[in-house]
Amino acid sequence: MLLQSGNIAMVYNNHENKARDRLAISISDDQGKTWKWTRQLEDEPGGRFDYPSIVQAADGTIHVTYSYHLRTIKHAEFNEEWVKAEQGG
Repeated sequence: MLLQSGNIAMVYNNHENKARDRLAISISDDQGKTWKWTRQLEDEPGGRFDYPSIVQAADGTIHVTYSYHLRTIKHAEFNEEWVKAEQGG
């Protein structure tokens, strides 16, 4: 998704073996060529985190919803700076 800052955000399962027990958000500042910042939203062996969706509110808050253990929908909200703070860019 294109953020208000002009950066691109992507929410995805980032596990090497294609398991869905990790969920991350990454941000790119070069049209998706590289993803400088990544922050884990979930990391639980044996967990299931599916069908992520992302939107940005008018105030800049990023909202992510996703299926949590195939039983409920979970909602996370944060700003772009929170994602970038994990690795510092």
